[in-house]
Amino acid sequence: MKYYLTAIIGLVILLGAADILSAGEKDPGDQSYLAVVNDDTIYVAAMDQIFMNLHSKLDKERKENFDYRKLLNKMINDRLIIQEATALGLDQDDRLLDKLGQSRKNNAMRLYAREQFKAAPEISDKDVLDYFNKYYAKLQLRTISVQDSALARTFIAAIKGGAPMDSIAEASSMDMYRYKGGLHNLKYYADVERELRDQADKLKPGGISAPFRYRQVYAFLRVEKTMPADTSELATYAKKIRSVLEQQVRGAKWTEFIDGLEKRYPFRTDSAVIARIKADSAKLYTPDFTDGSGDPIFVGSGQYSYSEAEVRTGVSRLAMERGDLPFDSLLQIGLISAKDEFVLTMASSEDGYLERPEVVSQYINSLDSSLIETYIKETVVSQITFNHAEFDAYYNEHLDDFREPDEIELGRLDIPDEKTAAEIEKRLKDGADYDFIAREYGRTADVVEEKTQWISLQVLPDQVKSELELLKIGESSRVFPTSEGLMIFHVSGRRPGRVKEMSEVEMKIREIMFQRKFDELLDKALTLIKAGSEIEYNEPAIGKYFGEGS
Repeated sequence: MKYYLTAIIGLVILLGAADILSAGEKDPGDQSYLAVVNDDTIYVAAMDQIFMNLHSKLDKERKENFDYRKLLNKMINDRLIIQEATALGLDQDDRLLDKLGQSRKNNAMRLYAREQFKAAPEISDKDVLDYFNKYYAKLQLRTISVQDSALARTFIAAIKGGAPMDSIAEASSMDMYRYKGGLHNLKYYADVERELRDQADKLKPGGISAPFRYRQVYAFLRVEKTMPADTSELATYAKKIRSVLEQQVRGAKWTEFIDGLEKRYPFRTDSAVIARIKADSAKLYTPDFTDGSGDPIFVGSGQYSYSEAEVRTGVSRLAMERGDLPFDSLLQIGLISAKDEFVLTMASSEDGYLERPEVVSQYINSLDSSLIETYIKETVVSQITFNHAEFDAYYNEHLDDFREPDEIELGRLDIPDEKTAAEIEKRLKDGADYDFIAREYGRTADVVEEKTQWISLQVLPDQVKSELELLKIGESSRVFPTSEGLMIFHVSGRRPGRVKEMSEVEMKIREIMFQRKFDELLDKALTLIKAGSEIEYNEPAIGKYFGEGS
């Protein structure tokens, strides 16, 4: 529910930052704490972190007007809710713990990869030049696509015997190039499809390939023209080429890195499970595809395994992103990604990364965030209800809030030259009748009067809008130069904007009322929690921290 998520964002301010809250006994002589919430202490360091995060998001005006003291109150409220949720046993929910456990593994895995994988590709100018010379040379092909290879060989023999390839392409080819006699545009080698490039690599200009499988048909090609790379273009593409080469080097080093981990942490793959996934290829875009079993597809030593369901979910997500790929390719990419994740999980766990302070801190913050969200969902959001009588009452009490911008009845004169425009502007300012001026100059100076129409001022440019807002009914504007010529506007009438129908604003009202009820119920819940809690404010430290009384 989006309203719930919007409401909770401002509440959970402490989450996502490391070491924000620390539990433990307060040192009586330590003045670096701001408050104690039951047994949990809120330290100055926690507030410092909040300030840094907040300052990076506020503009100058909001920084000056923001009530920073409220941040401490929010932190206290968060801690009270976390304590109450824990007392209710929400921290023992199996689904929650599974989700957080996976998140902890992912954080450990990412930290491990960041620290252990070293790849700083050094790409030389020669590497860039070699790539440029190969992939920015130009190639022009002519192709013919037919249903079977036998027909392709017949056409090849005819062409080699002197038959014109373009005529055969126009008459018989099945691809879109038939209308150009099979001729492709002259392209950079990098822009030619790999299947066609692979065939062209074997040929010299004028050479004809053997039939090859191409998409759903058979094709053959002739190399029409080749051109070396134009070195004057090197500077244009050098940065892009260097980036491509760096990515290729990183990819190769990553493969080496993963291969090394596989040797350290061997595992077996269940080919029967992979076969079962392949058998369901027709279900890829249905919910049934992800309903895999919990059977492991990868099994390492000890407790390490990676399930069929996880692979299916990964392939399904990949299909949403890369639906152009065939199923076999999607499955292959999905299995490689799953294998990488699996060996990284084993390596990071065995090397103690699950216990690294930053990973533990992220876990605690994620747990706190989840506890707050779950508590609010179950004790606040679940109590929020609506009825149409409330909606109708709010709508009728706030009609002006749902009114569209006021409208203006506007006429316009399109004037062909500056001399005439200045003359008309002066006469109108001196009190001449607008309609009379429009008729007179329409006959003698090619001035065009546009018919008056009701429009919202919001659709006009800011400069025009700001001036027309000041005009009374019956008054005319100064001359405005526009991209369509010189114009003078005339205000014939004004009327308030239309009040939107209830059906148009119902969702907005629902959002407003949800927030109102959310705040009321949350305040009530916090009041009850605080009644049974002990909160100590270290007022000297708070005053010093917020600069109060100085």
